[in-house]
Amino acid sequence: DNESNAERKVFKIISKIENNFLTAATCFHSIRVPDHIKNDMGECDFLIISKGIIIALEVKGGRIKYDPESNTWLFINRNGDVNRKKTGPFQQADEVMYSIRDKLRKSFYELNNFLFIKGVVFPDSSVNIETLEVEKYEYIDSIHLNVEEFNAWISNLIKRNLQKPVNKKYEKYIKDPSQFSNELMQNLKQHLRPSYDIHQSIGASIHKAK
Repeated sequence: DNESNAERKVFKIISKIENNFLTAATCFHSIRVPDHIKNDMGECDFLIISKGIIIALEVKGGRIKYDPESNTWLFINRNGDVNRKKTGPFQQADEVMYSIRDKLRKSFYELNNFLFIKGVVFPDSSVNIETLEVEKYEYIDSIHLNVEEFNAWISNLIKRNLQKPVNKKYEKYIKDPSQFSNELMQNLKQHLRPSYDIHQSIGASIHKAK
């Protein structure tokens, strides 16, 4: 599977990074997003949570083309199969990040002081995009996909987002992450990927016994 191979490459990199911005960080793979702002269901390929920062990463493997005349993105796998979408990887990352942010802030008021950002990873492609809609700092491609450069990219992604006037208020929380408790982070991890122990109900047990 094209996407699975691409995500495996990214996972190997993420598992090795050590970043000064990320305190008590945990990375989750393939987070379901049922309350997506646009679709019936969404998915976040990788979600990095840290004290003061949450990063949603969209991973796009294989070959990617964009047709401006039809405003269509073409995703081509190793077999040459083409998947056409109106929504590109950057918009997908935006939508998933905002969906997760809105949902989590309703459950944890402390997350109103967290910086939520997104990035796009192209593990199989060399990419050189810089337009009105896309900035270079928003993505990393296969040429730079190693631990050192990925780590630097994450740092720059955070710095560039903090430079935006709307995000200035989060800087003090990122500089002093001790304002967020370990209990909060543990509860957040449990909320994102809880452990389950679902017991059979008494009614079901009685029905089964009959």
